[in-house]
Amino acid sequence: MTSISVHNMTLLSIYCGLRAGEIFALQWSDVDQVHGLITLRDTKSGKSRTVNMPLSVKKMFAAMASVENSELVFPSRNGKKRKQISKTFDRTIKELGLNNGVRDRRQKLTFHSCRHTCASWLVQAGVPLFTVKEILGHSTIALTERYSHLAPSTFRQAAEAIEQAGAIRENQSKTVSLR
Repeated sequence: MTSISVHNMTLLSIYCGLRAGEIFALQWSDVDQVHGLITLRDTKSGKSRTVNMPLSVKKMFAAMASVENSELVFPSRNGKKRKQISKTFDRTIKELGLNNGVRDRRQKLTFHSCRHTCASWLVQAGVPLFTVKEILGHSTIALTERYSHLAPSTFRQAAEAIEQAGAIRENQSKTVSLR
């Protein structure tokens, strides 16, 4: 596998929240470049879902040429469906020293960390947890709620919104008709 393939698969995971298995199963017929949509059919939940492509992903697909004789977007060297991410990903992480000094394996950067990055960025940008759940294809909101600590301003915004709504109501109730 070439480095560009690893780059493109990583980009899909970071910017669309795709799991490795979803990327490996992705077929060209599932990529709608005209409308900027990716349909995921072989998901962990067994349900299909559609995700929107950010501009960087649209550009990536536009630059890619479909592999001859393959319906798969990222076929393995023998043209079949991949079973795991290339060792190139792990070598790159090692060369960059991104896991240096990390003893707890749960804290190590892995390919799945890219999906966590997507979820984290969405929550930090103020995207509602339910929307993040649907984008990532979580089976329950409880799985998505582990990212809620990344949006502490949400509670402040809620308090400000209720204060503003109350002020509007107060002003409306004090209005007197002159007729």
